[in-house]
Amino acid sequence: MAKNTLLATHNASEKMVRLMLKIADRVHSKVGVFHRENQFPNTLSLKIEQHKVSKDYFREKINYYENNFSFWIAQSLNKLHDYTLRFIFPLIALFAFFIEVMIPSLEMYGKRKINRWYDRVNKIDNKISTITLQDAKTRREKLKKILGEIRGTDDISAKHMADFYTLQNQIVNILNALDKRIKVLHQGQKTF
Repeated sequence: MAKNTLLATHNASEKMVRLMLKIADRVHSKVGVFHRENQFPNTLSLKIEQHKVSKDYFREKINYYENNFSFWIAQSLNKLHDYTLRFIFPLIALFAFFIEVMIPSLEMYGKRKINRWYDRVNKIDNKISTITLQDAKTRREKLKKILGEIRGTDDISAKHMADFYTLQNQIVNILNALDKRIKVLHQGQKTF
């Protein structure tokens, strides 16, 4: 009795507690003098706190690994299984979140920057053929500032480079159209 008490302390190894429960279950699962079949061991008459492994054992007496491997190998595989579920699976889930959410968000941020420039350029490009000389010069200066800002940017992803260069070409074309409009307006002022 004293030996069993020492082995079954609350600080006992999880493997030892499970092994003792398996042996006690095997010994006492048959009909005995003081108990019926599968009546002992049970947790109904416990007066002390039940060990965590004991709770797991009564919930599931034989796990998959114990059916297919020896007891000690099964315990190692069970521990590896728990480690995988507790640590590796959350890391995989975090990595999947990064791939599925963060990378597309960063791509949308780069696209948003180009779209903002497009909006500014389109406001300047609006009704170029009917603007005055002073307005044409003002718009040309704004476009040159935007073009300088765009050419000074180096954080555009490779996925958006086609839009990035198309925007620069569009600005150059608008600048050429503004220069032609300014030239026409200068010639119109000279004739008066």
